[in-house]
Amino acid sequence: MVRSNPFKMVLIALVPNGFPLLVAGAILGYAHIKIDASISIIFAMGYVIAVDDTIYFFGKFRYEQQMSGDVKQSILLSLNSTGKAMILSSLILFFGFLILLTSPFRETY
Repeated sequence: MVRSNPFKMVLIALVPNGFPLLVAGAILGYAHIKIDASISIIFAMGYVIAVDDTIYFFGKFRYEQQMSGDVKQSILLSLNSTGKAMILSSLILFFGFLILLTSPFRETY
């Protein structure tokens, strides 16, 4: 049975977790928006969404890897079982926060 290295998994998880923050930061920089307390809260929420999806996936991946021992099969099974839930929960949270664009309160907008 193949055992995954936890440090390797952390390094692998940093890419999908950091990518949304880099994109959001690039958009803020391009739009010349100053980063203040409310923006940093939004960054934290975005990071939490990414980490939530990562935890779902890696939890299922670890379980499948313990059962089968095959990394490729474990990835496919994990994506098949958790992929839909990850996408749906992220979309629900995204559209939930998107409604804040209608807020008259500048910091929330």
